[in-house]
Amino acid sequence: MFSGNATRIVPSAIFGYGAPRVPRAPGAQREADLSDTEAIRTNGVRLGLVVLLAAGCELGRGDGAGPCFSDLECPAGRSCHPVNHVCIAIGYPPDVKVSDAAAKEVTTTAGTCLPGTACDDGNPCTEADACRPDGLCRGTAKSCADSLDCTADSCVAGACQHVPLADTCVISGKCYKGAAPHPAAPCKACVPAVSATTWSADDSATCTDGMACTTGDYCDGGTCRFVAKDDAKCDDGHACTLDRCLAAGASDGCEHSPQNAACDDGVPCTADACLVGKGCANVVQLGACDDNDPKTTDTCDPAKGCVHVPLT
Repeated sequence: MFSGNATRIVPSAIFGYGAPRVPRAPGAQREADLSDTEAIRTNGVRLGLVVLLAAGCELGRGDGAGPCFSDLECPAGRSCHPVNHVCIAIGYPPDVKVSDAAAKEVTTTAGTCLPGTACDDGNPCTEADACRPDGLCRGTAKSCADSLDCTADSCVAGACQHVPLADTCVISGKCYKGAAPHPAAPCKACVPAVSATTWSADDSATCTDGMACTTGDYCDGGTCRFVAKDDAKCDDGHACTLDRCLAAGASDGCEHSPQNAACDDGVPCTADACLVGKGCANVVQLGACDDNDPKTTDTCDPAKGCVHVPLT
């Protein structure tokens, strides 16, 4: 028996299968390796380990550089593949046989893979998944940054989420603080408690409907309304127009309807009309005073009417 401290021995150092091999062609080397390793497994490995343990030797872990026949020959955190006899990440499916040529085509389970092979880490919020040297499949976090400083950006189930921060609205790609008014509609505002992504009604706001003839403007359901209409506020100063407040049509809400009859000057040779914005127009009509007498000169006097002056 051995005395003193137990000797630390790696199995490959005893049986020699970690020693350098004579170079062969890739195919021949592979067949030779498999043949040799199976023979060693059958004829000596189990017996050798029993002898070593019985002798008081402490078995250490190998570096995983050569073929393996037990987990002791692999670095911590890795195990020996029972088919390929290579060290792999613990948890890799042992019933999958992986050849060197087809290694990159093997589908691995999430989180366990052979370094250098294609993989999927099972996380929809990562990109460019790759099998790392430690045998774990990891990807790069998907970027969801939206360039807005008022949102919390994150990835959920593969989709980017942009959640507005407290007391903030994100409307049409812009940030607004709570209670900020709509730039064109005074009865709407950013009200996060109602909606953080659309304009909400703000009936506490004041407004004007832009119509001069309405009174008592107020906000109701996001719209500016009025209490009453005042026709007197539509007076344009022209007696021939009928002025009314319609609260529609023109920007000031007024209507000025011309009344031509109000412009009749009683002179038959003038055309009488009411022009909006100008008032009455009494225009002389050419030929209206012709008396068919070649011995007279016929004219229209806007104050008197037709005048017939004898020729001399």
